Amino acid sequence: MNRPSVRTIAFYLPQFHPIPENDKWWGKGFTEWTNTARAKPLFRGHYQQHVPADLGFYDLRLPESRSAQANLARDYGLEAFCYYHYWFAGHRILDRPFNEVLASGEPDFPFCLCWANQTWSGIWHGAANRVLIEQTYPGIDDHRRHFETLLPAFSDKRYLTVDGKPLFIIYKPTELPNAAATTDLWREMAVKAGRDPNALVMSARLGVESQSVSEPTPPLCGVAGLPHGWLPIIITAVLFGLAHTGYGPEPIPLFFLGLILGYLYQRTHRILPCIITHAIFNLFTVILLWRMAFAK
Repeated sequence: MNRPSVRTIAFYLPQFHPIPENDKWWGKGFTEWTNTARAKPLFRGHYQQHVPADLGFYDLRLPESRSAQANLARDYGLEAFCYYHYWFAGHRILDRPFNEVLASGEPDFPFCLCWANQTWSGIWHGAANRVLIEQTYPGIDDHRRHFETLLPAFSDKRYLTVDGKPLFIIYKPTELPNAAATTDLWREMAVKAGRDPNALVMSARLGVESQSVSEPTPPLCGVAGLPHGWLPIIITAVLFGLAHTGYGPEPIPLFFLGLILGYLYQRTHRILPCIITHAIFNLFTVILLWRMAFAK
């Protein structure tokens, strides 16, 4: 059986317009542009700030901005946008741009949805323990209401399909308390809505091996995101150990240090814990070498 050709889809973060929640958490008028404008280089050769080029500091409330994005994507060969979609037990957030795309029919550019089902915290602002909105799963009635909000999008002629089935991505399917029961319910609701009983729901976790949330159905699609998981950590740790060959400890303990540093950064997205850990390791290395020299 021939493999399908690669289809290039751009993930679409709808954070580039102000909302009341961000006004409350981070100050009046906050958008992701606020963070972009604040960025500063942290080391020699570090390219910051990244100033937007063709489209400028666009506002996603403007249909002209959304149309310009679609035109740019089309010019560069992208097939569709995948809009991040948020559902917190019935509470929706950052949904205005997509709602207007759906209601207006513009831009005439294919799209699909990705349910970004994770708790929002202040991790990007150095406050990982500050919970802004908690992702919860109250039960079957909540999943039912959720699917009812998705049906109009699935029915849109622009919605991206694979073998005739709407492509719906779940960011963290393994966090659903009963993923198989959820997708079974959604398929039943699809039948009642007059759709193919299998007209749902291909899912994967970003950056991790593709997986279907309904077992034992085989994986239906994969998503290539930014490197995530243990593979990039291991590769970086090997390079870290080799780069320090001949300087102090042998590569093997440095490999394990690289694993720890990579894991810390991936979990916290902060460089400071890595610096502190590296400094502690260097301190113990100096003490160990000093004791070995003294023992001789």
